[in-house]
Amino acid sequence: MTLSQVISPRKNSLDYWKTFDVSDLNILYQDEYLIAIDKPAGMLVHPGRDPEPDEHIAMKALRNYLEQYVYIVHRLDRPTSGVLLFTLNKTVQSAVSIQFQTWKVKKRYFAVVVGEAPEEFE
Repeated sequence: MTLSQVISPRKNSLDYWKTFDVSDLNILYQDEYLIAIDKPAGMLVHPGRDPEPDEHIAMKALRNYLEQYVYIVHRLDRPTSGVLLFTLNKTVQSAVSIQFQTWKVKKRYFAVVVGEAPEEFE
């Protein structure tokens, strides 16, 4: 197996392209301005080129669940799981996006690794 096969699952892989529902939107934090969810791997952040059901798109699924529009602050790749932040109005979205763009938001990344790395790299 190559690295590209690990990080770029095939479109017809049942484990990767599963059906999502509202229970997949694990809300980690919510107040009157922000909402953070735990985006599962395989879910899109926003609509792409190909048509997808609303429940496969985090923005649309969250909007439908809350019954109000949500604004994307940042993105995660489809194969990536992690915390995804939205705002509940455009003014807050603009302010928070500037903080991301000017590196005022600190991000931490964790990876699940299988196997062993060589002691020395070339």
